[in-house]
Amino acid sequence: MNYKILIAEDLEDNRFFLQTLLELKGHSVTAAENGKIALGLFHKADFDFVITDIRMPEMDGLSLLCAIKKSSPQTPVIIISAYRELEDVIEALRCGACDYITKPYEEQDVHHSIERAARLRTDETTDKSFMGCQVNASTTYLFDGNPDKINGMARFLCHNLATPNVKAEIQSLQISLIEALSNAVFHGNLEIPSSIKTKDDINSFNTFQALARERNGQAPYNTRKVFIRSMVEPDKISFVIRDEGVGFDYRKLPDPLDPESFLEPSGRGLLMIRSFCDDVTWNETGNEITLVKYRESQT
Repeated sequence: MNYKILIAEDLEDNRFFLQTLLELKGHSVTAAENGKIALGLFHKADFDFVITDIRMPEMDGLSLLCAIKKSSPQTPVIIISAYRELEDVIEALRCGACDYITKPYEEQDVHHSIERAARLRTDETTDKSFMGCQVNASTTYLFDGNPDKINGMARFLCHNLATPNVKAEIQSLQISLIEALSNAVFHGNLEIPSSIKTKDDINSFNTFQALARERNGQAPYNTRKVFIRSMVEPDKISFVIRDEGVGFDYRKLPDPLDPESFLEPSGRGLLMIRSFCDDVTWNETGNEITLVKYRESQT
């Protein structure tokens, strides 16, 4: 599918590279040399996605992100960051960015980020006027663990959640759920190690997907389910996700706040989850994760 994409990047070579790369894929791309120009363009046209560098003159990427989220919270914004800008990335994710690309980026990094952002596009015809009414609820789901259904399951879980800032909050929760469900399915039930996906190997993504398809048709992997419990309480929203894999030692997970882990395969998902959720815990076996998002007080 082709999208209308706005790019904000002050370096001409990088701006040209991104624009050319995306246009070759059939996307309609508008490019700006700083955040101020990009924001003006954003208000004049409808864009499906925005890709912005963090460090720019006139208006930086964080300021642009906040301005876009204020006027259009449902628009996915992807941040471009340098290797050592981890704190800025975390701040951007907490302000509503849906993903990040690290420099120096490669073609597959950009395309995979667009694919992840596309997962967040939902049916805007749904009536949102009732979404602040729910106060208490607890529901349990049994997910068959089909990798092709992960995005749909995350959308379904978020569909009727009551949140203070509906679109922005649901988007961040949906991203967290996609990452957590992906971990449960791929690394838990299918037992595929993160090490197969490496930053430097251009074929690693295809290898990972091929192994996932193979194991999804093999016993015992294809008989395993994912148990999900969602809980809405007056002060918080929680999700408990448990797979039927062998588990792992969560204490050995790389620290997502360590710049060295920033580029690790397992670092991205964990960084996204911890940035979007207020509390993240595992059970002792390591096959169950609990995500908690505290709700702003209602007045």
